[in-house]
Amino acid sequence: MLAAALGFENAYCFAVRRETAEALRLRALSDVARHAGTLRLASDYEFFSREEWRAVERGYSLAFRERRTMDPSLLYQAIAARQVDVITAYSSDGRIASLDLVTLEDEKNAIPPYDAVVLVGPRIAHARAQPSRRRGPAQPESRGRGVPHPKHHTRTLTELG
Repeated sequence: MLAAALGFENAYCFAVRRETAEALRLRALSDVARHAGTLRLASDYEFFSREEWRAVERGYSLAFRERRTMDPSLLYQAIAARQVDVITAYSSDGRIASLDLVTLEDEKNAIPPYDAVVLVGPRIAHARAQPSRRRGPAQPESRGRGVPHPKHHTRTLTELG
C-alpha cells in the first residue's frame, strides 16, 4: 500500500555536457535526434534491454553514431573525459550538477515517472487505519549515550504508521 510520496522522482534521463548542449542547441530528446548520428551514447548494463530505451528509441527515431554499455560508476567519468557525448543518468544524481551537465527534456514522455514513495505492508496499513491507543509519540529507549536502540526504530515506525 502506498503510504506517502516523498516529493521527488529518480527516473532515467539523458544528459550532455553544457558546452555540447549550447553548441548543438540541445534542450530536448527531439533536438538530440537531429544530431544523434554524430553523437556517442553510453548507458548502464540494463538500460538498452529495458522498455524505456525501446520507447525512447522508437519515439524519437534515435540512431546514435555509437552506443556503449558500461558500469554505471564510469558513465560520469566517460562524459567528463569526452569519451562519450550523451549518457543516461538518474534524475536525482548529484553528479549531474557537479559536472554541470544538462538533462534533456522527454517531451513525448517515453520514460515513465519514477516517483519516490514509501510502501507499507498489510499489517502496518491495517494498524494505521485503526485508532491509536497510545497517547503522544512513542519514546524509544536509549542505550545510554542518547542513541535509541535500533530495534526501537522499527517499533516506533510501526506504531506511528
